[in-house]
Amino acid sequence: ALAIVRLLGADGDTGVLDVSLRDLLKATIRNCALSGMKLQQETEEKVFGFVLARLKALWKTQYDPGAVEAVSARLSTQSVSSSLDWVKATSLALIRQGEEPAPLALAMVPFKRCRTLTEDIVREGDVPAVEIEHFLEDEERQLYQALERAETDGHDLLQSNDCERYLSLLADLRHPMANFFDRVLVNTDDFKIKQNRLALLMRVRRLYDLVADFSLVQVAGHG
Repeated sequence: ALAIVRLLGADGDTGVLDVSLRDLLKATIRNCALSGMKLQQETEEKVFGFVLARLKALWKTQYDPGAVEAVSARLSTQSVSSSLDWVKATSLALIRQGEEPAPLALAMVPFKRCRTLTEDIVREGDVPAVEIEHFLEDEERQLYQALERAETDGHDLLQSNDCERYLSLLADLRHPMANFFDRVLVNTDDFKIKQNRLALLMRVRRLYDLVADFSLVQVAGHG
């Protein structure tokens, strides 16, 4: 496990590690088993937890701790090198601009509300589809239109691993999200309208969750 941490680089430079941390550990453990070492069934999880903790501690010496926590939540499936790119970009995107929090940090406030409202959908795994004919408020339509653009642009940005522009895209959603929550009641008595609004928020959440667990980013004054 310590050898893997050293391989990742004392300065946080992952070099050409274009594999997920989970796959890297699987390969290491498989090689150990082939060499005759007897490993307990829970070895992989224990080693994964140890290496993840050491890697996060290493990165936190150089980058924003909230960014490290958020991005590290995807290290099971995202390559180590790509994760470091996202840690660097997210750290920069969270830097305060004068007296004001950064746009991405401000977007965390309505996003966390979005995340809280969609927890039951994620837990149950039954995601409703958005039906535009059920929109009643202008703010619903405006958020939907902004989301459609963000999804289209975001797909291309992820393909090219353009972290900075993708994070800017997420930050730009703060205004339509904030307007939505100011004017739209999600938990309305009308079941169809409620489900449609939750479906819209679920699509917003999916855009954020693709790259990090932003619920782990703390914004001063907002928890």
